[in-house]
Amino acid sequence: MSIVQRFHQSMPKTLLFGLYGALGGLLGALLLGELLWAGLAPPPAKAPPLRVALSSSASLYPGASNKIHLKIERNDFQGKVSIVTRAPEFLEVPRLDIPQAQSEAELQLTAAEDLPVGQHTIEILATGPKSDSVGTPQVLSKMNIKVLPPPPALAVSASPKIEVHQGTGSLVSLRLAQRGLTQPVTIRVENLPRGLSVQDSIQMPVGRLQRDIVLRASPDAVRGEHPITIKASHPGVPDAVFQTKAQVLDRIKVDVLFVLDVTGSMAGEINGIKLGIQTFVDALEERELDARVGLLAYRDLKNDPVDSMKILRFEGEVLTKNLTAFRREVGKITAKGGKDPEESSFEALRLASEQPFREGAIRVLLLITDAPPRRDATTPTDDQLAKKLKDNSIDQLHLVTQGDPHKKQYEAPRDKAGIKGDFFRLTADGKKDFNKFLPKLGEAVANSSAPETRVTPATPRKT
Repeated sequence: MSIVQRFHQSMPKTLLFGLYGALGGLLGALLLGELLWAGLAPPPAKAPPLRVALSSSASLYPGASNKIHLKIERNDFQGKVSIVTRAPEFLEVPRLDIPQAQSEAELQLTAAEDLPVGQHTIEILATGPKSDSVGTPQVLSKMNIKVLPPPPALAVSASPKIEVHQGTGSLVSLRLAQRGLTQPVTIRVENLPRGLSVQDSIQMPVGRLQRDIVLRASPDAVRGEHPITIKASHPGVPDAVFQTKAQVLDRIKVDVLFVLDVTGSMAGEINGIKLGIQTFVDALEERELDARVGLLAYRDLKNDPVDSMKILRFEGEVLTKNLTAFRREVGKITAKGGKDPEESSFEALRLASEQPFREGAIRVLLLITDAPPRRDATTPTDDQLAKKLKDNSIDQLHLVTQGDPHKKQYEAPRDKAGIKGDFFRLTADGKKDFNKFLPKLGEAVANSSAPETRVTPATPRKT
């Protein structure tokens, strides 16, 4: 007898019928309940035609930009979705169109420099194309924009190219852009090749945004272009680095032609040039200038027409580096003539400007006379002489003469030509010991020929 048969025989029939009835009711309820729920349950909710997902907040700094990533979902329509943002006036958010083939995009926020620190709310409206099935799908989202205090920042700039001649220096203007700094900024110039130098480090006080430094090139500095690095440092802020190039050029060439009145009253000046030419050239060599000298001796064309203009020659050349030869030729000049107070100084300057100077050399004329210029129909006018000087690219005209009215007469054509030059008053003592006067002339020529060139950069931009 099986276990089931024993169970049936041992149970009262009333209890057994009740048990089977309950089991049948349970099965019936399960079957009928599923059928009833399938018929009576409400339909599932329909997805909206347009959904937008994006972050609830974003952060940015005044004067900076940030991007917001957003996703869209299209249901029952096709076409581009336009994103328009309603934001305060100090926040710029351009309109964005998301084409049909895309469901993600980035929205760029740009803050004004004067954007107040704090929290601001923007509204982002997404709109799809109008259709009969869904109308005009739109979604309005809100986002909190947290404007943070700008972090400390530092930037440095200089000229992208700095030219410096061998044996000279260039003034390099450094400029800083800084924000939130509380201590001085240290500037160093690194990666300098042999022969280029600056001071080891430069301290810029808080708030100072410009400083000049001198980049010096030794006489034997390697010619050519050299990359160098300018680095600005401040505690707690990333170093600001600017890459530039130093172009080392040959020594500055200077060709100096003395234009010397050699009439009877000028014996002291003639002898002074012969004795003092070494000190004159020394003043140029101290500035590492590549100098040549020459001399045009002149008298008055009216009174000495045959021997009024003489250009000294040195092995056929007008200009020389051989000072021994120069002294020898100057020693052959004698002071004579000069029967009236005026001399042919303008004609001498015109002829001097036409001489063969070296290509690329600074062209210097140095007029020495104790007489005013002759003024008649045969001499150049101020305008004519100025044009001749300018056309022949004369860079400097220094004047050694007596005071007014001589001074003004010689300055007029020089100033009209826009030429640099100094004035030296020729006194009785100066005529007597003119050789002692020459170092001052040399310094004047050197200062005009090799000033420390200023190199100015654009203003750097903070990051």
